[in-house]
Amino acid sequence: MSATVRVTRGGVVITPDQERLTAHRGMPAVRIRLEEAVAERKKAVAVDFSGVEYVDSSMMGVLIDAFKGLQRHGGQLCVFGASETVQEVLKNTVVSDLIHIVSDERTAINVLTRKRRSR
Repeated sequence: MSATVRVTRGGVVITPDQERLTAHRGMPAVRIRLEEAVAERKKAVAVDFSGVEYVDSSMMGVLIDAFKGLQRHGGQLCVFGASETVQEVLKNTVVSDLIHIVSDERTAINVLTRKRRSR
């Protein structure tokens, strides 16, 4: 299990390689990549959920921890490409109050870079 990290114009994109992100499957790799982004003080981090069909509460905790860690040094977090099912989970938790949830990578990077410019 892993998650790829790709540097793009204005940010870092983390893509899980699993369709299900649970405490025992998929999520640990994403958590490690997000922790690395926080430790490296990245300013714009997007998580690509386009291949994800299911997330559990442990993934919500990972996203919230990453949001807090990035925010401490002026960074931002965004999720994109989530299916309707995953979006529903994100929106029914505090995650949607903290993290932008958008449809695609281009929008995610635009949201993240716009936030940095407006500071």
